[in-house]
Amino acid sequence: MRFVKHLLIPAGMAFVLMACKKVNDLGIRPIGEAAVEVKIQECDIRNVSYSEGLKMTVAYEDRLPVEVQGIQFFNKLRYKQDNLNEIENTSDPSWKIDIEQDGRENITKMTFNGRDGAGRPLTQSYEMFYDSNDQLIKMLLDLPVFWDIVELTFEYNADGNVTKINRVENNTSVTLLENLSFDEKNAPFVYQKQLGQLMSYLLATTVINGDANYTYFLNQNNVTRSIITKGTDKMELSATYEYINEFPSKAQISKNYKDRLSSLTETYAYNCQ
Repeated sequence: MRFVKHLLIPAGMAFVLMACKKVNDLGIRPIGEAAVEVKIQECDIRNVSYSEGLKMTVAYEDRLPVEVQGIQFFNKLRYKQDNLNEIENTSDPSWKIDIEQDGRENITKMTFNGRDGAGRPLTQSYEMFYDSNDQLIKMLLDLPVFWDIVELTFEYNADGNVTKINRVENNTSVTLLENLSFDEKNAPFVYQKQLGQLMSYLLATTVINGDANYTYFLNQNNVTRSIITKGTDKMELSATYEYINEFPSKAQISKNYKDRLSSLTETYAYNCQ
C-alpha cells in the first residue's frame, strides 16, 4: 500500500492519522562548517484526545494501521497484500465491514454487516466515487434511517481541500457544509489516503446530522472557518491550531449556533519512525 498526499460524527468521535513532512536545511550551523540538511522522519498519530474526555488510539504494523480503539463499529483492520479488505469488531463479532477498491487503491464500497438493537440482521452500504486526482467526489449512502439512498457530492479547491459538501435530493442540490478558509499546514490524513476514505463514513453521517466538520479526513490543509447548515439554521465554526513538524498538535474549535457559543479542544500525539 503506498502513502500518498491527498479533517466533527458526534463530537469527539474522530480519527486522525498523521505523517510529518521533511524539513530541509534550517540554516543553523557552527562557523566554518558546511550546511547540513536536517530531515524529520514521517510520523503516525498515536492518539487523539478530546476535551469531552474521549480518546482514540491507533496501533500499526509496518506503517499500516491494524487496530483503532474508540470507534463504535470496528477496531481491527485486516489486509490482503497490504490492501485493506476487511474490518472487524472483536468486542461484537456480529459486526463486520467488507471493503472494495479500484485499481488505484481507492475504497469504492464499504458494506456494514451486523445486527440492530432487536438482534435482527442489518446491512448498510456506502458507495464512493473519485475524480482523476483520487479525490472523493460522491457518496451514495444506504442508511436504515432514510427511505431512499442519500447522495452527497464534494467540491474542492485547487489545493485539494473540500470546499463544499452538498446533498442531492429530487435533482436539487443543497449545501450542507462550506469550508471558507484554510491554513497552509498539512492536514492529518495527507499520507494515509485509505484510512481517510474509510473514516469518511463518519464525515458523511455527521454532516447529514449537522453536528460537526470532519473534512480533515480528506483535506490537504486544515480548516480555519466553516459553516454547517442544519435545516434553516447555520452553525459557524472557527479553529486555531498549534503545530509540530508542519502538522497540528492542538486544535481549539469555537462554535456559534443560534448565538450560543461553545468550544472544544483536540490534542494529538505521534509515533515517529
